[in-house]
Amino acid sequence: MALSAWLGRPSLSVGNMTRLVSGDVIPLEVGGGITIKIEDKPVFIGEVGEVSGKAAISLTKRVVREA
Repeated sequence: MALSAWLGRPSLSVGNMTRLVSGDVIPLEVGGGITIKIEDKPVFIGEVGEVSGKAAISLTKRVVREA
């Protein structure tokens, strides 16, 4: 089972992507929380945080899928 968390979608042109080098920073606009997906289906909305010095995601809302 695959679990993924979408932090945001950067807006970069192909030209800018081809010029990226190690150490470059890609700015992200994270609005409305992070989408947590299981098997590519949205299941939760969450927020990035830290617990005991480790990165974590706090689940804030369950995504209701329509039947």
